[in-house]
Amino acid sequence: MMNGKQKQNMIKILHVDDEPDFLKLTKDILETGNKKFSVETVTSVEEGLELLRSGKYDVVISDYKMHGLDGLRFLQNLRQSGSQIPFIIFTGKGREEVAIEALNRGANYYLQKGGDIKSLYGTLAHAIKEVVEQRVCSNIIGNAISIMPEGGSLGIRTETNKEEGNVEISFSDTGEGIAKENMEKIFEPLFTTRAKGIGLGLALCKKYVEAHQGTIEVESEVGKGSKFVVKLPVSE
Repeated sequence: MMNGKQKQNMIKILHVDDEPDFLKLTKDILETGNKKFSVETVTSVEEGLELLRSGKYDVVISDYKMHGLDGLRFLQNLRQSGSQIPFIIFTGKGREEVAIEALNRGANYYLQKGGDIKSLYGTLAHAIKEVVEQRVCSNIIGNAISIMPEGGSLGIRTETNKEEGNVEISFSDTGEGIAKENMEKIFEPLFTTRAKGIGLGLALCKKYVEAHQGTIEVESEVGKGSKFVVKLPVSE
């Protein structure tokens, strides 16, 4: 049985499809093969939009053709509302124009149902992990840019440590730095020092990294800048 922290570090996935049997199959396969995945399912876009108001989900998987609003309208609604939650179209309708439209509207992936089950769900799981990792990087980069309104320097470096079996990604900026009294708070949900910030970016980064058995650390000096170091285990 998972404790509170383990539940908190799960990657929470919302899957929207109007075929209940397919929803159950996807949930069973993803959760069985990936212990850090938690999948919740609904059969309509309207239900999905309502659940997403809670802000607790990390990734959306959606069919394209459904009763009522379709997957493209779902995606458009989210992007127009300002939500940048990773969005994966997972559909049996494989028309090229639908794929192009989905990507143009801000989908992160377009995957077609069918074919070998193991390969299909392996690709889906990989896509989920990849969009989560991309969001970690974009959140840290976005945070660095926001604290350098007059300009500055942002450096990104990656290296593989074969002895420790991990990949290390470091982000260094020349921003305002972080005060000592805030160093332990920056990864707490809703903590922010910015007037327009909501305090979720770095909290989500920590959650995603720990869900992948990784670590995130920060070094900072007021007036000189900050350095965030993300370490993730290398997949075999």
